[in-house]
Amino acid sequence: MAVFDPCFFKLCEKSGISDWDLTQLKFISENAKAFDLGHTIGNFRGEQQSQESISEIRVPLHPSIQKAWSRLETLDSSKWHSSIRQENERIRQNLQDFGGKLSIAEQRELYFQILAQERLDSSTEQIKMPLLKEIMKDLLSWRHETISNRYTPKEHIPMTQEKTASRNSTNSRNKAETSL
Repeated sequence: MAVFDPCFFKLCEKSGISDWDLTQLKFISENAKAFDLGHTIGNFRGEQQSQESISEIRVPLHPSIQKAWSRLETLDSSKWHSSIRQENERIRQNLQDFGGKLSIAEQRELYFQILAQERLDSSTEQIKMPLLKEIMKDLLSWRHETISNRYTPKEHIPMTQEKTASRNSTNSRNKAETSL
């Protein structure tokens, strides 16, 4: 049992937290692992559940961003603004590690880096980039497709002929009973 500071109890009294509330919080904290249903179900099935959140799902680099990024990558690295240059290495590494895919947040960040670099370096030719809203629409639909492909069951469980025949006879019997 944890020993609490007397100030903690004074705070609880002022906040209107009763002993019963504290007991409930203690119970929840001690049994929190039991409430992790995804982990429990995964272990029950003998599978390892992926802890990847939706925001971490990577999608292919948007063609407009890819085109602008490729063009700016041909620049001498000294022409990049110093704050942008620091992030470029991380982006290059992520693109390499994940086969040309980045999360939507990373692609949004890259979009703004490209725009910022264009504004800061007047010597480069301006790249026509679509509105972020249009790019985001494409990226969100690609992520939705990825989620559907990843989490939609593809396996078809065929019913045996015996179960199908049993089900058909039960259905016809139920129809006959309701029609009487």
